[in-house]
Amino acid sequence: MAYLEWSDKYLTGISSIDVEHKNLFVITNVLYDNVNTSGAETNIIPVLTALGEYVKKHFASEELAMRHAEYPGIAEHIEKHRAIDRKVQAFIEQCNDDPDAVDTKELLEFLKRWLVSHVLKNDMGYVPYLKQVENAPD
Repeated sequence: MAYLEWSDKYLTGISSIDVEHKNLFVITNVLYDNVNTSGAETNIIPVLTALGEYVKKHFASEELAMRHAEYPGIAEHIEKHRAIDRKVQAFIEQCNDDPDAVDTKELLEFLKRWLVSHVLKNDMGYVPYLKQVENAPD
C-alpha cells in the first residue's frame, strides 16, 4: 500500500493540474519507499531534490493559470506556495549538509499534510475560476 493513496477526491477537473498533483503523490511515495530501505538517508537526496524542482514547476503552472483566470485569492495562495517551497528547500539543504540528521518522519508527515490539505482546501478555491476561463467561448 502506498504512503499516500490517490483518489478522485483530489481531482480538480483541470487535467494539467490533476496530472501534476498525481505526480507529487508519486514522488512522495517514492520518497517514502526510499526512506524505508537500508541506507535511506543517502537514497532520499536525489528524490528530495527532484521533488523540490517539481514543486517549483507545479507552483509556477498553478500561478500562471490563476493569473490567467484572474483568481482573486492569488496573493494569499502564492504566499502559501512560497512557505511550502521554503520548507521543502530547507529539507533539501539539511539533507545535503547532513543526510543522517534529516528527520524523515517529519519530512514525510509535512509532505502528507501539505498535499492533502493544500489540494483539498486551498487548490479547490481556484477551481471555479479556472473552469470558467476554460469554458469561456473563444
